[in-house]
Amino acid sequence: MGLKLALQAFVVLVGFLILSGAVNTSIVGSNGVLNRLAEDGVLTPWFLHPQARFGTTHRLINAVALLQIITIVASLGDVYTLAKLTHSASSGRSSSRHWPWSFSVQEQGAAGV
Repeated sequence: MGLKLALQAFVVLVGFLILSGAVNTSIVGSNGVLNRLAEDGVLTPWFLHPQARFGTTHRLINAVALLQIITIVASLGDVYTLAKLTHSASSGRSSSRHWPWSFSVQEQGAAGV
């Protein structure tokens, strides 16, 4: 019984670390895109204010983190609601273009290619 509990705790820890890395990657990636938008004048220059100690655009990073937290709280952490939001954001022609790619990748994996 103790080994089973230890393995479950290990799986939870690894899952937490993987998701933490994914969140960090999304914040860094969106920060880069939003920096370019602010530099090009699409967003106001207010967002480009550097943080005194680290020199990062802290207002953009805080805005992205806040929007992620609001999304999680608004969905009450329901994975199915978040999946529906993701699906509705990519619906239309873009999702229909990805279906053949998805199936071809699955077939290659099943065929051992």
